[in-house]
Amino acid sequence: MNIERLKELITQGESLNVEFKREEGGPLSDRDLIETVVCIANRPTPEEAFILIGVEDDGRVSGPQAYRLLGRLVKRGFLEPDAGRGRGVGYRKSIK
Repeated sequence: MNIERLKELITQGESLNVEFKREEGGPLSDRDLIETVVCIANRPTPEEAFILIGVEDDGRVSGPQAYRLLGRLVKRGFLEPDAGRGRGVGYRKSIK
């Protein structure tokens, strides 16, 4: 994803395919992140979906601690690295 696409997603706001997860009040808990990943994975649409960690509900970017959280999800087997797709660093649903 490039910066223009990211700005576009934030400007459009939350939807069925875009979820903002705030961290301004403190780090996002594993439980909240896992619940969000499960909800996004179970959407009734095949369109791309995005979880934007460190974005407040009003669209302000408060700063993510995403790598720490994503690392824990990968370690627990909920996600696996999305390598070699030419789209930068990302994650995809685990196929385990």
